[in-house]
Amino acid sequence: KATVSVLNWCAFAVARWSSSSMAPKLTEAAVKKMLKANCAEHLKKHGVSEDDVKGMKVAEMRVKLLEIAAEGGAKRTADEADVEDDKPAKKAKKQDQPEVPGLVEAGAKLDMDVLGDHHEAGHKVIVFFYPKASTPGCTAEACSLRDHHKALQAKGYNVIGVSACSEKAQANFKTKQKLPFPLIPDTEHEVLKAFGVWGPKTTFGKKTVGIRRSTFVVDEDGVVTQVFSKVQTKTHGEQLLECL
Repeated sequence: KATVSVLNWCAFAVARWSSSSMAPKLTEAAVKKMLKANCAEHLKKHGVSEDDVKGMKVAEMRVKLLEIAAEGGAKRTADEADVEDDKPAKKAKKQDQPEVPGLVEAGAKLDMDVLGDHHEAGHKVIVFFYPKASTPGCTAEACSLRDHHKALQAKGYNVIGVSACSEKAQANFKTKQKLPFPLIPDTEHEVLKAFGVWGPKTTFGKKTVGIRRSTFVVDEDGVVTQVFSKVQTKTHGEQLLECL
């Protein structure tokens, strides 16, 4: 894990320094400086911007590294689907999308009122579901949709994001990433269950219950026309445009 490697490095550095002629110069401030520099290096490797890193204290860096570790470890991102990011993007076709038990299928008619004021009746919409705001994979996905938002609108589609995060977390995510579409804080899982995305899933071999990353394309009449259960997070905007 990222945090383990940081602590091991610091332990090695302190032991080496203590046994050298420089030992008298080793102070608490020096150790903190070493720890901060190493934490910063790891955070940058995992997609945290240099500006964000500069504004962090050591304790904040440790918390962020623990969050990254909890999301899959030093070499993995927020969700099992994000493993696809390291593979060349393929043109997404309907037949490429595996069926997921419980997930609403193409052809189903939905009660779009579940989206509340975020959806305007009679308009086509793309609804994407993501596990957690501000995590690496979810940020990559949302930013890809942001970058292709105008192209999606040109095809007549509005975009709505949904996760079980709090209203504050969603608002911070939207503001920080400058997302031009609404994000629904579905803390009661009402929308998640309506689309069938809340349920059992397997993440890195472990069975859990949560949000299954997926995207639904819905027409003017509330009929699902396409379902993306295999999301390419970094290129999801292109993935959608190739199929619309």
